[in-house]
Amino acid sequence: MGEEAVKRFQQHTGLPCSALRFNGDSGFAYKLALPDLVPPVPVIFFDADLWLLRKTDFSSHLSKGAVSAVPDPGTRDAGSFVSQDCAKLGLEPRQYFNSGLFVADFSCEHVRAAFRKAAEILKEKDTHDIRDYGDQTALNMAMQRCGVPFQPMPAGFNFFMHTVSHGYASVPDLVYGLHA
Repeated sequence: MGEEAVKRFQQHTGLPCSALRFNGDSGFAYKLALPDLVPPVPVIFFDADLWLLRKTDFSSHLSKGAVSAVPDPGTRDAGSFVSQDCAKLGLEPRQYFNSGLFVADFSCEHVRAAFRKAAEILKEKDTHDIRDYGDQTALNMAMQRCGVPFQPMPAGFNFFMHTVSHGYASVPDLVYGLHA
């Protein structure tokens, strides 16, 4: 799946792409180590199960010192881990994003520091009583607590079909990225 995702990314963006491979069963946590794995430059990150479907330009979503991503539609479902984590942890739902695709400016130390803080939060996940099984709530918690600006991207950049079947999102007019 990852090889196909890389191929589609390169085909639809024209940008170079590096795949990060990990050992173990916690691949979702690996993205939190990005500040230590990449040079201090802007980075477009996507999970291996996100496929770009058409020509995509991310340049308008790069914001100095910010993270751009698609707001998580789970914030509109009271039964989702997203809504429950936001309520329990005091997170602002309008600033909560899905971490399967993001544009992060790692040239800014406060962005790098927030990712490191998220890794610390994830290690203490039980202490915080986080329902999310991956990195997403820890990353959102760190971004909000460290004051990293969030720039929302249109839903079509990271679209999940299950959001439609669960009734808390509709199909965007233009889907760029389909997330399994």
